[in-house]
Amino acid sequence: MDFNQKDGKDGEWLPELPPLPPLPTMPSRQAAQTTTFVSQTPPYVPQTPGASPGQYGRPYVPPASAYRPPQSGAPSKAEARLRRSVRALAVSSALLFVCFLATAIFTAALWVRMEEMPPVSVHTAPPPIAVYITPAPAPTYVPSAVSAPPPPSPGETLSAEEVYSKAAPSVVGIISSSYIGGSTGSGMIISGDGYILTNHHVVDGARDITVLLTSGTELEAELIGSDYLTDIAVIKVSAEGLPAIEFGVSGIMRPGTKCYAIGNPLGMDLQNTFTDGMISAVGRDIVLSDDSRGDILMTVLQTNCAVNPGNSGGPLLDQSGKAIGIVSSKIMGDYTAAVEGLSFAIPMDDAIPVINSLMENGYVKGRPQIGITASEDQFDERTAEAYGVPLGVKIGEVDIDSDAYKKGIRVDDIITHVDGKPVKSIAEINKIKNNFKAGDTLPITVYRRGTVIEYEIVLGDMGPPA
Repeated sequence: MDFNQKDGKDGEWLPELPPLPPLPTMPSRQAAQTTTFVSQTPPYVPQTPGASPGQYGRPYVPPASAYRPPQSGAPSKAEARLRRSVRALAVSSALLFVCFLATAIFTAALWVRMEEMPPVSVHTAPPPIAVYITPAPAPTYVPSAVSAPPPPSPGETLSAEEVYSKAAPSVVGIISSSYIGGSTGSGMIISGDGYILTNHHVVDGARDITVLLTSGTELEAELIGSDYLTDIAVIKVSAEGLPAIEFGVSGIMRPGTKCYAIGNPLGMDLQNTFTDGMISAVGRDIVLSDDSRGDILMTVLQTNCAVNPGNSGGPLLDQSGKAIGIVSSKIMGDYTAAVEGLSFAIPMDDAIPVINSLMENGYVKGRPQIGITASEDQFDERTAEAYGVPLGVKIGEVDIDSDAYKKGIRVDDIITHVDGKPVKSIAEINKIKNNFKAGDTLPITVYRRGTVIEYEIVLGDMGPPA
């Protein structure tokens, strides 16, 4: 034994140790594992792949291209898509829940509000505007063409051909144009010097009016007067010797009485179309809707004569060929378009005083008014009982220049009686008021906060339209 090194402690020489044998080569599988998973690589790899035996103790660091360090906890693409879908579903569910919650809160609040409000009823009674009030005093000028005719003689009956031959020359076509469009309608000549009767809605807002005679002659016309409450208008052309239509008596008409209509349905291409039928009802109260002026009550003749838009303003004729009404197709527009055999005409007995006033004054003179407007909060029996008030008409506005205001009638008063008669709608008030004239005194009873007050109101004159 060769002692070639001393111990530093006692100075004795230690024998030289033999060299260590080389470590066995690491299996390829283990080598692959060490090159793939860095976290499993020991500080010193016993055998570096590709090194000669006996080299050890040198750490093996694979090149950057040999592996990609895994990202701890990183999901795969499928897992990422799944997570995004779950998050989107969660957000959508949250939004839906919030919307549902908001809707529920709003509905609950609305329900509470509705419970606090008084019940609103829909009245079947006619709306607040009356149709026609007999003018007073009577006009001093009454053209002979529109004088009320005497009752017809018994047996004065013409055939349909004779009725058409007699009345057709007096029926004209009317073409009106305005800044927003134009319209066509019908009319009837009521005097030889060019006065023509038609509907208000045919010439309402017209800038130019053209009259087409049965002969094909076109004449320019001017508006003399127009009344929207009765849907009657009078225009005039510069001509002489025109064939004027005769007026009949509408008051003697009864359901089943034969009648005819002449007009220009759907335009001038079908000028002077002649249809027949019978009187279906008399004194029929219907509502004419007007977007700018509200609903208007009209009392009309009902017939099953076929009329269409364009017939407006034409005559409804009796069996003697006399005009007993003014056809108003506009009223038909308030009903379902599919309805057939349901037509209306303004009774000539009601139209004659309006025509005379329009020809003389340009408006209906002497039409009375109280000076009030009904509130939108109409009362029915249920509402009146809920509030502990009598049934009547609640006042929404009072004209400060009216006698009603001067006598003390105020907003929110409830009119219970007019002329001693109970009322529950503005239409009923107008029906009673229509029996009076401007300047007359009308008794009115109102209820105000537990007190019943009687008034004597002097009716005012509505005057010309604004």
